[in-house]
Amino acid sequence: MLYDFQNFWASLIAAFLVGAVVGLLTWSNNPRRHWFAGWAISGLIAFVFGLAIALLQLFPGRAGLWLETALLAFAVYIIGCFVGGWIKSAFDDQPVSKSRALAAGKPPPAPRLADEDKHEGSRPQGFASPRGGVADDLKLISGVGRQNEGRLHGIGIWHFDQIAKWTPANVKWVGSYLAFEGRIQREKWIPQAKKLAAGVKTDFAKRAAAGLVKTLRDDGSRGQKNVKKVRPRK
Repeated sequence: MLYDFQNFWASLIAAFLVGAVVGLLTWSNNPRRHWFAGWAISGLIAFVFGLAIALLQLFPGRAGLWLETALLAFAVYIIGCFVGGWIKSAFDDQPVSKSRALAAGKPPPAPRLADEDKHEGSRPQGFASPRGGVADDLKLISGVGRQNEGRLHGIGIWHFDQIAKWTPANVKWVGSYLAFEGRIQREKWIPQAKKLAAGVKTDFAKRAAAGLVKTLRDDGSRGQKNVKKVRPRK
């Protein structure tokens, strides 16, 4: 092994650096996604097998030398992977600033409604205020005008991704609460919301943003005035 270090030190350094880069790029704090949970198990078995051959000197001469060199390079590469992964994990675990934490956190849940249990289905999760203090322009969904946007705000719906996650039970509840059963399905609110949440503008959204929809010619903030006053259940 000393001979390998003396004569192949440059290659070993390269193997370490490559391993460090791989560790930086592939390390995950999720135990199901750790890079060593998959291919490295097979690699470890191959390494142990090769090490046994080297110790038993089953490959004499130059073949044995190349085997020892390959085993050493692989061991250095693995060490580099762990070092790179440790560095990435250390940075990932750094505490975020208070402002970033507040921005990433969810607002408090919307209060219960006095008549919430009178409607069939299940009320979707709502927020008392929009995330980051900025609501999506729900009027970019065909079928959601100023009044409906305000009423959606009143039950804690401020963002496209909230509507995109509605279940059939949620749709049934919202349709009953807003007194237009079947309209959400007919006007395809959820498919529209999924596209808008993903950053894809629908044809209607493009026309609405361009001011071509007469009923929606505002800057997206007028719906705030239509927020329904919600009285929490005592």
